[in-house]
Amino acid sequence: MSLPIPNDCEVIRAKLGCIVTNVFPKIMQSLLISNIRETALQSKYEQNDINIEFTDEESLLMDELPNVNNFTVELCYKILRFEKLIQEPKGKWGVNPENINMSTADDIQRIIFASNAVISEPIAEFTVNFYIKFLYNIERILRRMDAFLRTEICQKYYKEVCSKEIDVISCMKDLKNCKLIEVKKTVQYWKTEGRERYSKLAIMMTEMIPEVLRTILQYHCQLPATDMYKTYLQTLNTFQPTEQQMLTQILSTKTFQSLDISTICKLIRIFNNNVRCWQHFTLTGKPAQGWHKLPTKADLNILDDIVRIRFMRNEILHRPDTDLDKASFETYFGSFKDISKRIDSYFLQVGQSHGFEAKVYEVKTCTLDFSTKQKYDKAMRNLENMRGKNVFRYFYIGLNTKLLHT
Repeated sequence: MSLPIPNDCEVIRAKLGCIVTNVFPKIMQSLLISNIRETALQSKYEQNDINIEFTDEESLLMDELPNVNNFTVELCYKILRFEKLIQEPKGKWGVNPENINMSTADDIQRIIFASNAVISEPIAEFTVNFYIKFLYNIERILRRMDAFLRTEICQKYYKEVCSKEIDVISCMKDLKNCKLIEVKKTVQYWKTEGRERYSKLAIMMTEMIPEVLRTILQYHCQLPATDMYKTYLQTLNTFQPTEQQMLTQILSTKTFQSLDISTICKLIRIFNNNVRCWQHFTLTGKPAQGWHKLPTKADLNILDDIVRIRFMRNEILHRPDTDLDKASFETYFGSFKDISKRIDSYFLQVGQSHGFEAKVYEVKTCTLDFSTKQKYDKAMRNLENMRGKNVFRYFYIGLNTKLLHT
């Protein structure tokens, strides 16, 4: 069953665009789950056992597992290819297959090339002859895919599109949002210097900096973590759900180990601001510019550095992408080095040695294997998902109410 033959180039492109945006993803999703169960794929992803570099958009889709209904053609292709769920095409990846090559991998390549043609060809190319040839080739691919899957699901999706009236403007808009699908010839698809730099930032944000802040918090708390929680934190009336979950873990772990950067900075600020806490919290004084303004270069006490860390954390989590250029990388790690050096000196004055500056250097210069990089990239995505909207929340400690920014 084919679509009625139009004679307007824009209408032809819109109709073919409906196939690209509605049929091709469904075919690839069906092919993917025929080769690996959704729950098995989810398990591999959660265990960082997938050797693929996902884009930020693809990572969000992977987080939806076991649901694959929004998976794109390119994401399905990457998983099928790089997880070796299908055999290699008879020709090379990235080369339009010859007519005699009819394997499933060859048809995947045909779908990719067909998608890219509809996305990128000039409007004048969408003639009636282009339309007829396109549909002829696609219908043959669908029959082969159904034969491989032992079903008629691919042709069903196609017939559903054929039977519907299309909104040309809407279809063209959807098509305009589609990106060309890139087919790499090498399996080292994932490794880029920019992504590795970002992964090192992720280590700093999810492990190294929280360790620094927990050390400061623990040193200045004059009661064990569980007693600090019972004495002060249980009287806090409103925390975000994720923060509440972290705080309640103090009772079971008996440490501040469960707390992230944002939550630790918030607690230090609460303890520092409230007179009732001072008998059990010894970090007194104020940041030079206050809690909500970035310190100047001349502001170098430990509270100033805590504020700097919070600003850096927010800046990094708000980055538009994960491809970190070398200049930004050097700037971030220069700041980490300066902060860690000052905090090392702070603790040396009270007879403690933590070696934070050396640890920063170790993170900056280490070589990351793929699974480690994936682990920390995912941890950063989880942090970004938790931060939510920038809102104001009230914290109640006894009768003294403080308005604090999250």
